[in-house]
Amino acid sequence: MNSLELVRGVDGVVNPETGEVLDLSFATLDELVAAREALNVLWTQRNQAALMVDEELVRRADQRVAAGDATSYSFEAANSHVAVATGSARDYDADGLRAELMDMYDRGKLVAPVAANSIDRRAIEQAFGVHYYPKLRQFGNLLRLQPDVIGPVFERFSSPKRRTVRLEPLPAHRRTVEAIAEEVS
Repeated sequence: MNSLELVRGVDGVVNPETGEVLDLSFATLDELVAAREALNVLWTQRNQAALMVDEELVRRADQRVAAGDATSYSFEAANSHVAVATGSARDYDADGLRAELMDMYDRGKLVAPVAANSIDRRAIEQAFGVHYYPKLRQFGNLLRLQPDVIGPVFERFSSPKRRTVRLEPLPAHRRTVEAIAEEVS
């Protein structure tokens, strides 16, 4: 049994942290709430541990690619297919970015020497769409028009997204003999 699994038995629920069995039928309301609070703490700790493991998997995938030991951020280990996000995605402070671009436009900072390359309010609004979340294609168009002016603004109002790790079990025909033997026993 995985130590983070909850096991519901005939008599109740086993607290994975303490091994204590809580009989749900006879537990008081206070005991149920205390158990739920303890599980919330455990859930938070589990998520923090998973993030730490993901960060290490990302670091090692980066090392493998940098050293030339791998050509992609996708590999197999421990009978799983591991896919690590490459890190090019970004999070945006869309409200701040939009406000800064509008302010720059109002101050005349976004007018290019060639009329075809100038940026107007409509172009800025289109880049953010209805919900003010940057539409990357339109924002890329703005960036290409005046990269020296807009590039630094873009950097100031964006940050790299946390890189994610996805694990998928390998198909049975690609798993190791040892893992299959362990499952059978």
